[in-house]
Amino acid sequence: MILNMILAAHSHFFGWGNRNIRSAWAGAAISSLIAIVVGIVWLAWYFIQKDSFLRFEVAIWKPQIDAWERRMLLHRPADGIRVSPITALYIGIVYIVARPFGSAAQAGFGIGQRIIQAGFMPVVALGFAVE
Repeated sequence: MILNMILAAHSHFFGWGNRNIRSAWAGAAISSLIAIVVGIVWLAWYFIQKDSFLRFEVAIWKPQIDAWERRMLLHRPADGIRVSPITALYIGIVYIVARPFGSAAQAGFGIGQRIIQAGFMPVVALGFAVE
């Protein structure tokens, strides 16, 4: 992030020194790309080292089908509620009802849904952890 801020401050360099707005956007995009690539390389280097706390162990990457089957049988009711088509139906009905009130009403519903989702997310995460 710090590298991205430094490079973005000098994005006109990557925009070929032009003061054109498109060149500035291109420069900002290139600086973000460089910062992301540097971050990925640094993170990969961390995981590759032998003495790192977290590392990739390719030997344990094979699928554990029996564990997946047990999880599917045990959590089927909870999974069915999470991917319920009733939720999609509810959202569709609310958007249809809000249509005569204009795009502002639909946008307000969308914003409200995002706020509810942000407040509900910690509860869902806790529920997943407890399962």
